[in-house]
Amino acid sequence: MVEEFLINNLPSVLFYSWLILGTVFLFVELAMPGFLGFVSCSLGCFVAAIAAYAAVSAFWQCWVALGVAAASFMALWMFVASKQNRSLYQTNVHSLIGQEAIVLEMITKDAPGRIKVRGEEWVAITHGSSILEPTKKVRIKAVDGNMLIVG
Repeated sequence: MVEEFLINNLPSVLFYSWLILGTVFLFVELAMPGFLGFVSCSLGCFVAAIAAYAAVSAFWQCWVALGVAAASFMALWMFVASKQNRSLYQTNVHSLIGQEAIVLEMITKDAPGRIKVRGEEWVAITHGSSILEPTKKVRIKAVDGNMLIVG
């Protein structure tokens, strides 16, 4: 009797099954904050529920759920990865990049010199072929170890 009911109402049974499974994945995500993987599974189940409502075969519903979950997981992974290791404010020596400095000792392509930035003296080099004379104002372009690259 139950089997007959399931067979006769298979599209609606699959629809509600996908909805329940998607909801379970959402609750699992709430129980495990920080992972964000179960959100993708939940989204895949909800899209598969839409496919079940549209009377798509069960075989393709599974593929839809898997494909949407995989695609959303990859998109979410790339979004989170792009936000990691990116500080809003530069700190330490990297905060000097873009600052203006004054040359204290002549800087050539082959010999480093000294600059003064924010009241501190630093060793600086230039990658260009120009010679930077003392009292000239320069801009810090990059950091290379304990030396600043100016231009």
